[in-house]
Amino acid sequence: MSAAPERWLGEAQRLLQQGQPESARQCLAPALAATPQDGRVHYLMAAAWRDSGQAARALPHAERSVALLPTQAVCRYLLAQVQEDLGQIPAAIDSLRAALSLQAAYPEAHHYLGMLLADRGEDEAALASFQAALRYKPDYARAWNNYGSLLRDLGRIAEAERAFREAARRQPDYALAHHNLGLLLRDAGNKAAAIASLQRAQALPPQRAETALALGNLLRTEGDLDTALRVLRQALPLERPREARLHLALAFCLAERGDVTQARETYHRAALRAPGNLRAALGEALTLPPIYQSGEEIESARGAYAAGLTRLQRDAGEFKAENRDDVLSALAWNNFYLAYQGLDDRLLQVAYDEFLRKMLARVAPEWLLAPEPKSDRGDKIRIGFASSFFSDSTVGHYFARWITELDPTRFEVYIYHLRPGADQIAQEIAARALVFRALAGKRIGEIINTIRGDDLEVLLYPELGMDSTCFLLAAMRLAPVQCAAWGHPVTSGHLNIDFFLSSAAMEPPGAEASYCETLIRLPGIGTSYPRPPVPTLLSREALGLPRTGELLLLPQSLFKIHPDNDRLVAAILAGRPSAKLVLFTGRHESITLAYRQRLERALAEHDAGGAERLVFLPYVPRERYLQINLACDLMLDTQHWSGGNTSLDALACALPVVTLPGRFMRGRQSAAMLEIAGVPELIVESAEAYVSLALRLLEDRDFQQAVRGRLAGGAGRLFDDAAPLRALAEFLQSAVAADRARSA
Repeated sequence: MSAAPERWLGEAQRLLQQGQPESARQCLAPALAATPQDGRVHYLMAAAWRDSGQAARALPHAERSVALLPTQAVCRYLLAQVQEDLGQIPAAIDSLRAALSLQAAYPEAHHYLGMLLADRGEDEAALASFQAALRYKPDYARAWNNYGSLLRDLGRIAEAERAFREAARRQPDYALAHHNLGLLLRDAGNKAAAIASLQRAQALPPQRAETALALGNLLRTEGDLDTALRVLRQALPLERPREARLHLALAFCLAERGDVTQARETYHRAALRAPGNLRAALGEALTLPPIYQSGEEIESARGAYAAGLTRLQRDAGEFKAENRDDVLSALAWNNFYLAYQGLDDRLLQVAYDEFLRKMLARVAPEWLLAPEPKSDRGDKIRIGFASSFFSDSTVGHYFARWITELDPTRFEVYIYHLRPGADQIAQEIAARALVFRALAGKRIGEIINTIRGDDLEVLLYPELGMDSTCFLLAAMRLAPVQCAAWGHPVTSGHLNIDFFLSSAAMEPPGAEASYCETLIRLPGIGTSYPRPPVPTLLSREALGLPRTGELLLLPQSLFKIHPDNDRLVAAILAGRPSAKLVLFTGRHESITLAYRQRLERALAEHDAGGAERLVFLPYVPRERYLQINLACDLMLDTQHWSGGNTSLDALACALPVVTLPGRFMRGRQSAAMLEIAGVPELIVESAEAYVSLALRLLEDRDFQQAVRGRLAGGAGRLFDDAAPLRALAEFLQSAVAADRARSA
């Protein structure tokens, strides 16, 4: 065999390294003609054709190089690359194994083999290949990164974190390693460290839209909306044509900040960039403001929402639905702010469910039907609970004992925890459960298959409407019996939710008409709520409160405060010039400002002063919040959406709560609590009576102290009540028995 001139080979290699494959082929053409039996020429020609994206033309040269240079592992490695490009994965795996039989200490081949095996689901073999690559080349950052990705997918989180950290340590400028580490830390609930890793990744080339998207979304969930907006806006040029993920994230972030007009405009731009994009259409049609300036604005927003819903139903068949995962991700939406308009949402919720069912019927019709039982039903009932709020939250406080106090001799408990991290409440729930599945960060389709695969008889959602993933899951039939509870006290609208579990004391007569589910009234407040320990009293100064004057606590989130409340508050402040109103700031300063401007207009109309009458506090830990309750004179309950957790905290502190019950359960919670606590005189029937009672409590200290005394003596009846838990267990058994009878 004669050798090709070395100058041709050297020049071709240089051109390939410079990214000029066409010039390299031109350089190699005379060498190939002169020395067709030189395997090196075929090797370089194969590489040149492959670099041009023409794997089919590269294949014969790669095969010829192997035939002419049978002992060269690098030729078999290149052949494997070409074979993978052509979709010939088994052949590529065979070529890599042949290369390793020639050269065991070939870390790149071990790594490449690991990637192909991982893609085929041959996890153990892939792990062994990655480990071999790292054994021969400990500083191989890319291998550490891909090894970490496989470990993460296998649920070996601690090992995956170590691998990603090793990748970043071995190659500090490796942006993808920092990115993957950030995602892992995010899903593990270590959000501060996740943000730091994603920020590091974002600062390194190459800039990645995926990193900006993950960082922006994480900053948004942590409440840093301004930084999230800046990250997303700066990354918009990275968005590929006909894609709109960054635009969609930006629109959602704008909506969270209360910039609804900008949010809808951004959703519209996303729809123009990606025609047929379902998420863009949802956002443009259904985004609602968190703060309304008047009842007329509520009517206008509600009308626009209804019109948008009509468009969605009309156009359901036109949205792109080729990829089921993309459709499910887009449909992870909830109508959270709708419930705070103070009106009957049943028809709108049902209409939204009809739209969901149309979309789901296109991509996953089998998930709308009950799964077939996988085993014979034993004596125990297998029940699942799914939520993103198994935590120190209102839902966690209300419903943890529904889980932890279920009799293990009668119920097998499965928990589907959809949010990263596990605080004390989550750990208590996990200790009771037979199975605790941490599903944060999982694709919705994977969550669905996991739940259906567990062969449940009952699936219970403590809330529907606060978390978008749960709201979508509830539209499907994942268990024969499906229930929602009043963590978000409004009907779900879902045809596949059979029962709505509520409080008998809170529901008005005829409440069934407001629900599409069968309403189940549990005794008392419906749960065994743990009585919060009353903390040590702190001075007003230590709590950031005014030293003098009466303090009226209005603790609800600002989006829960309907405009109808403003005139009541203003009238009370006008009638008691020494009093001040204590509130908590909104999620963003723009939301606080929108509410503050509305309230100050009401104060001016009642000649009740202005900003000096208002004390806005930041959100605080629960112990400090209870201390604020102890320092106040009175809590003003809100119309249409009354206090729940906040009212229980107030009553535990013997703080009088003045309430005007509303039409729906969500506006009657405080009234029910006051009845049970034995102080019904704090419940009024008119706006005028509300103002008069609040002023009497402020002016007549003896009356206030007498009320506090009765609260101190009677509030205990609200807490640690076992009756609702017994009723819950009895209901679950009867519902399952009825389902078993139907299925027999």
